[in-house]
Amino acid sequence: MSRQTVSTQIREQLLRRITTGELAPGARIPSERELSDQFQVARTSVREAIQGLLSLGVIERRGNRTCVAEHLPDVTVEPDGDRQKSFVRELFE
Repeated sequence: MSRQTVSTQIREQLLRRITTGELAPGARIPSERELSDQFQVARTSVREAIQGLLSLGVIERRGNRTCVAEHLPDVTVEPDGDRQKSFVRELFE
């Protein structure tokens, strides 16, 4: 049984949008205010999610704007078990 923080859930939803192409490389990420209204959460949770995506290298700051990285990092997890996936997920967090 795993519990996810609100910021983790937001980060995963944004990451899903990026990987599916809904947010294309170079596209501007909506503002913290827009995302907090969209997800109906505090801006602090959005800020933490954005910081997590910055750490992964999936998004980048360009001046005052946050955009999807032009070249997404190539992170793969071998399909030989959930334990390894969990370790990688914890490592990035």
